[in-house]
Amino acid sequence: MPYNMRLEFIKEIDRAELLGEKSLVIVRIRDRKDDDKNLVHAMLAFCPVGLIPQARPYLGKSLSLAVDLTTTRKLLNSLGHHSALQYLYDDVLPREKKELSDLDQLCSCFDFLDEGGLFTRVILSEFRDFGANVRSRYPQPAHAAEARSFVEYVHTVASREPGENMVEPGYRGTYISTAFVLIGRGARIEMEGATPYLKHLRYLRSLGFRRALLTGRDKSMEMAERVSYLAQKGRLAKRRPSRKYEAKDATGRSRNHVLIEMDILPPEVGEVPQGRFFED
Repeated sequence: MPYNMRLEFIKEIDRAELLGEKSLVIVRIRDRKDDDKNLVHAMLAFCPVGLIPQARPYLGKSLSLAVDLTTTRKLLNSLGHHSALQYLYDDVLPREKKELSDLDQLCSCFDFLDEGGLFTRVILSEFRDFGANVRSRYPQPAHAAEARSFVEYVHTVASREPGENMVEPGYRGTYISTAFVLIGRGARIEMEGATPYLKHLRYLRSLGFRRALLTGRDKSMEMAERVSYLAQKGRLAKRRPSRKYEAKDATGRSRNHVLIEMDILPPEVGEVPQGRFFED
């Protein structure tokens, strides 16, 4: 979150305001005479203004609130504010769930993705660019549907069984066009190295994908880095800085991961489309 926060107490409804020239969000909330409650409501007021604000009109109410609740949970947990976290679970979330029946499912989905290190690195990152791509268009149900469909795609990738092939090569919407490239291990990789992955990136380019997310873990991390550098050298995609982190896999085991975002470049004139490659 690129903004600082200043808290003010008022007697009206909770709200927040961004002072862009100072990169400051002024959060105004009612004083609930309890530090835990004030902290929770300050964060919930801050998030829509200070976290991916450009995407908010296009996410829909449930998805946007699920982002806020997940971010608030992450902050409270990292700071050790367990009593505030309990208030969030026992009082705030049940009230919101009465109005939004799908909120619980979305929060559970984001919690799962956060465990795997994908909530901030993929979901929020993509939503930020999604908002920038939609820009000032009038919010439509199709925008929220696209954002939610992308979340479902990422969840499908994260929850797949080891070695399970994906039905679709990635997610392609009007504004989001992103595919995971899962760097694996196995006999074929040992023999062919980066070549199959470069072919798969060309296949994604031929389908019109604009972004690829190279992911590897443990011993596959080095291969992911190699693929990204070779793809950039071959003018296939532009490499962004890699992000290394520790997170749990689908079985709950803690693993070292790398995520490398690649902006796929337009195809060269006369380029022959490649066939699809599935990791083994």
